Amino acid sequence: MGKSSLVKTSHAHVNTELAAEGKSPLKLIEIHREDIESLPILMGLLRPAPYRFIIFCDNLSFDGDYTSYKSLKAVLEGGI
Repeated sequence: MGKSSLVKTSHAHVNTELAAEGKSPLKLIEIHREDIESLPILMGLLRPAPYRFIIFCDNLSFDGDYTSYKSLKAVLEGGI
């Protein structure tokens, strides 16, 4: 099983359990590597939402000239 399948299967399992308990579903948002720079904007939009979220980025890799990972690092170090 690949990582993407594992994330999506886990998401579905958690939502099944939450539904059985009458709780709000967990939302899964998949972003592309090219969208990492927009994470602060996305976080701002999600903050007031009445749901919990998993933000998932598949195939995350960086080459030497790619600097958008700094946006991701900033979010992971305290923006979430």
